[in-house]
Amino acid sequence: MHYVFVFGRDPELSKAELFTYLETRNIPYKEIDTGKEAAVLEISTLPKNIINELGGTIKIAHVLSSERRLDHIEH
Repeated sequence: MHYVFVFGRDPELSKAELFTYLETRNIPYKEIDTGKEAAVLEISTLPKNIINELGGTIKIAHVLSSERRLDHIEH
């Protein structure tokens, strides 16, 4: 499944926090597209309370369309 992660006021730190979170928990992911304020990742299973554990991510959305590029996805 594809998810959009929208970052807060310090996007670089938020992005690093997200990737570190996934890597330290051995959650496989594929980076589809990354911009300054958001990232689209392919993740098979997303932990239920992930938003509560990521201080720098303000929104997580499941991508329902076939579009994967950030500039074509509204967030």
